[in-house]
Amino acid sequence: MKNLFPILALAALLSACASNDHAPKPRKLTTAEAIAECIKSSGTTDRALFDACMKDKGYQRKAMPSASAETM
Repeated sequence: MKNLFPILALAALLSACASNDHAPKPRKLTTAEAIAECIKSSGTTDRALFDACMKDKGYQRKAMPSASAETM
């Protein structure tokens, strides 16, 4: 019975260490870094590819006001 407590404590310690996820988390890019990477990958001529790249990185273009709202 005296040996049961250290064995249980060791088992709990080992299971806690084994369950930790030590994988590095991806770093959130700044807006400027994301823009630079997307310009490199999509070029400067294809706006759709650039927008898709930015959306994949977590940045999305704000909706532009419609033309009919500007004329009123």
